[in-house]
Amino acid sequence: MDILNFNLVQKTAEYKQFITKRSLKGTSSFQIVLISIGLHCLASILIIYFHLSQYLDESRRSEPFAIPKQGGITLHRRIDGVNLIVNDIIDEKNITYHGWWLDHYKFHHSIQCFESKLVKCVTVFSTECKIDGVRAMYQYIPIKRGYPLTSIEISLKSFAPHLTEQTDEGVYGLHALIHLTSGQSEYARINFPANLDDWTKRTTSYSTPPGTSIVEITIMVLCFGYTGTVSFSEILIVPNELKATQKRNDLVADCVSDGYEDRPLSDSPKCKTINFPLPEPTDKFNEHSITLITQVSMDRISILEKTLSSWDGPVSISIFVPINNTNEGLKDWQSLYLEKKLRKLQLCHKSSISIMLCPTDDQMYPINKMRNIAIANAKTRFIMLLDADFQPSPDLEKEFVQNIQGIDVSSKAFVVPAFEYVEAPKVNEASPRNKEELLQLIFREDPLINPFRLTESVDAHKLTNYWKWYSSSKTFPVIQFSDKYEPYLILEKTKNMPLFDERFSGYGMNKVTHTTELFASHYTLSVLPKAWVIHLPHRPSTYNQDFLQNSDRRLRNRAQRFQFIKNIIEKYKIKQTAC
Repeated sequence: MDILNFNLVQKTAEYKQFITKRSLKGTSSFQIVLISIGLHCLASILIIYFHLSQYLDESRRSEPFAIPKQGGITLHRRIDGVNLIVNDIIDEKNITYHGWWLDHYKFHHSIQCFESKLVKCVTVFSTECKIDGVRAMYQYIPIKRGYPLTSIEISLKSFAPHLTEQTDEGVYGLHALIHLTSGQSEYARINFPANLDDWTKRTTSYSTPPGTSIVEITIMVLCFGYTGTVSFSEILIVPNELKATQKRNDLVADCVSDGYEDRPLSDSPKCKTINFPLPEPTDKFNEHSITLITQVSMDRISILEKTLSSWDGPVSISIFVPINNTNEGLKDWQSLYLEKKLRKLQLCHKSSISIMLCPTDDQMYPINKMRNIAIANAKTRFIMLLDADFQPSPDLEKEFVQNIQGIDVSSKAFVVPAFEYVEAPKVNEASPRNKEELLQLIFREDPLINPFRLTESVDAHKLTNYWKWYSSSKTFPVIQFSDKYEPYLILEKTKNMPLFDERFSGYGMNKVTHTTELFASHYTLSVLPKAWVIHLPHRPSTYNQDFLQNSDRRLRNRAQRFQFIKNIIEKYKIKQTAC
């Protein structure tokens, strides 16, 4: 019986071998090659999937092997540890601080995989550097309250084979603004040279002064003063002292309530305010009359002559006047100068003028404080928030009143579309008197007028939906939110109306944050169909130029923006997916 079973097994094996040989005999060499390629591709896909899934696990970080660089890419092994940076990109439709925030100058991001001994996938961020301003992306890292973070290592890789330096003040790399429990702030920087033909890694370490720890870190990855494309990858902030079991969410306050209380990074100068005398109003206010709210520095007050040439309603203006110290008042020559300039404006007697006296050594323009003072002094039901270099369209108030008939205006803001001249108009060239004339200047063969900031920062006014406005005869809603949208608005003045955040001085984020809070507080925005404002060309202010080219000032401004977003999330109970 055993012999019979053995023979049966042997015959079965011989039969299987015969079938296999016959199958292979019937398979062409081409089919065998195709099968081999298919198996190889499947194996490669599985390897890439494994490394990609490992890479996207934000609770882990990379640590380099102690082996030479291969093809500019350092091979990595995975260890339990913490990278405080995340690779998420903040969606402009959300109010959040979790991830990379991109301003008007875009960074392109992609996942790229490299193969040497192992396949490795990384997120790569790229942008076009320009000579005229900082190109940057930002990330905010609030540390959990009570966590004693005192030492970190910062590193990143960059690749810029065709980068050309255009100025001696050019900078390219990573800057970190580190806010401490002492209330002080310090910087950590990594700078790269131009023309990196291979991926290059640079690292710096930071330790806090004795007795302090880190409250928050704001990261800026940037280039300024160069032309060409730069790329960044593997951006890491790693605590130097960490328990083996700790992960990112043990350190980072993704929930606002877990973070430290605010220690504002405000640069607002210490100013005092005086009211400039004007005749008191004697007539009855029109229920729907609008006060134009604006602010201007004393040396630029002449621009108001053109701005107000088409406006016959009341204005409330804050005027910035530099002084040596806050104990001084207006000098005689300053009073005479203001009287002369304001007399030319022929202001309506319902108007209000406030003077902001600020020390010259602060070198900051308290724009939002000035706006709020002008709002407080307005004496009408409605206010129009406008910068001093914008001219309102004729009959704007009349058009507004007609469009709000029968509308409940509570918690509503009305967008006034903004335009600009392509080239400075001639001295005697008249402004468009109605919408038809405006459209002719926009759509003629050589346009004289365009939507405001159409090329510099299209997102600032994109939601106004100009193409719809061109053919609209009725108000229409702004259908979504963008954290870059900053239109000019008319709204009802109420005690509960959100005001401008006075932490913002000088240039940057001062107006867009107000629009953000309007959205957060459930205001609805509608676009007026036959009203508009036009930007009047002028030389750039020193505050504007300094902000565009001063990377430290821009970083502090963005850190203030993140603090503002954190406050808004807490104030209006905005849900966070990362919390």
